[in-house]
Amino acid sequence: MILSNRNGLKNTRNMLRVFGGLNETYSCTEAEYSAGINFSARNFPALSTRLPRRKLREEADLNGMYHLNGLLTVCGRDLVYTPDDADEMKVTLKDAVEDGRKTLVGIGTRILIFPDKLAFDTASRKVSALGAVWSGKNTSVEFAPCDAEGKVYEVSGCGPAEPDKPTDGQLFLRVEDPEKPWSSESTLEVYSKASGNWSAVVLDYCRISAKGVGTDFAAEDTVTLTGSAAEQAGQWNELDGDRIMAVCAAHMKKQGKLRGGAFVATILSNMGLHAYAEKNGMKIECSNVGDRYVLEMMLKKGYILGGEQSGHIIFSKYAVTGDGVLTSLMLMEVMLEKKAKLSELRKDLKVYPQLLKNVRVADKPAAREDKDVQAAVKKVADELGDEGRILLRESGTEPVIRVMVEASSDELCKKYVDEVVDVLYAKGHGILGGSR
Repeated sequence: MILSNRNGLKNTRNMLRVFGGLNETYSCTEAEYSAGINFSARNFPALSTRLPRRKLREEADLNGMYHLNGLLTVCGRDLVYTPDDADEMKVTLKDAVEDGRKTLVGIGTRILIFPDKLAFDTASRKVSALGAVWSGKNTSVEFAPCDAEGKVYEVSGCGPAEPDKPTDGQLFLRVEDPEKPWSSESTLEVYSKASGNWSAVVLDYCRISAKGVGTDFAAEDTVTLTGSAAEQAGQWNELDGDRIMAVCAAHMKKQGKLRGGAFVATILSNMGLHAYAEKNGMKIECSNVGDRYVLEMMLKKGYILGGEQSGHIIFSKYAVTGDGVLTSLMLMEVMLEKKAKLSELRKDLKVYPQLLKNVRVADKPAAREDKDVQAAVKKVADELGDEGRILLRESGTEPVIRVMVEASSDELCKKYVDEVVDVLYAKGHGILGGSR
C-alpha cells in the first residue's frame, strides 16, 4: 500500500492548546509564564540560553543551571552562585528556596526557579518573586483624588447646595447623599468671582504617597493593593459564591424579586450563609455539589437564584448556567442601588472558617462506609455540636474522598480534618502520594 505524502505536524499554538504538551514556540503567554507551565528546555529560544561554543564544565546530577558566565546551584534550601571570574566572590543565599528538585530557565540576566516561582538576578545577585512585589509593611499609604497635574484639594465645606456668599477660589463639595459625602456621586466645585459661577473640578486621577514610590517601583508598573488600603478602595478578598448569593439574595428579597423567598446552595455552603439567610427571613434549599444539581433543584422548586461556593452562580431569569459576567453585573447593580463599595456589602455576614482536604483512594464507597471512618466522623460531629459541622463525601469526578470541616477557628478545622484523614490512611484506604 502506498500512502500519499502528508505535511508534517508543527507544534503550533493551536496544536498546543488542543493536545497539550511543551510550548516550544518562540513566545509564551503571560499565564504560562506566571504559572510556570509548558516550559521546554529543548531549543525554546524565548526561554533557553544560547548553546555554548565550548565545554564549560562537567557536573553529575546537577540541581542547577549555568547562565551568563556563572553557575547557580541549589543546595538544599540554599542558592549558591559561582561566577567564572576568579576575582568575583561566590554568593550564597540561605533559605532562599524550598528543598527539592528544580526546573531552571534563563531569561536575560535572570534565572527563573520553578516550582518556587522565584527569579535569581545574576547582575544584582539577589532573589525575588517572579511577580515583582512591593510591600509597604508598617508603612502608611495615602490615597488622594487629584487632577491631571497631581494637585490635591482641601474643601471648606460640603452639602447639597452651594453657600450663598462664596469667596473667590472657594472650594465646595456638593453631595447627593449627605450620609456619604465622599462617594463618587459628589462633585468638587470651585467658585470664580469674575464669572460669578461655580465650576466642577475634574479629579480623574489618584495620587499615592508612600515610602518606596519611585525607587521600589516606577511609572507603568502594576500596583496591587492589599490589606486595609485595598478595602478602602472597595476590594473584598474573601468574596466567593456563598457571599455573592448572600448579597444578591438579600437585595432581590428587598425588591420582591426573590421567588419563594428562597434560593439554592449546595451541601458545601458555609454555615454562615444559612445563619445570614435565616436572620434575613430567607430559606435555603441544599443540593448536591455541581451546578447541574443546583439547576435541577431550582427548576424543581421554582426558584430563580442558586449557586455553589466555587462561584458558579445561576440567575435563571437570564441564564441556566453560571455566568461570570452576568454575576458581576448583578453584583454591580446591588452596589449602585446601595451606593456602597463591594467591601461594604459584607457588614452582617459572618462566615465560619472552613477546611477541605482530598484523599485519593482505591475504592470510594469502601472508604466512605468503613466503620472506623464513620466512627471518626461521628466523634468529630459530636465534639463540634452546634458550633460547626463535618462532611465526608465522594468526589463525582475523581477517585477522591473529600473531608470538610467548619468550626469556630482554623486550628479546630485542621485538627478535626486531620483526625479523619489519618483514619482513612491508617485503614489502608488512602493511596500514598495522592492528594492530602
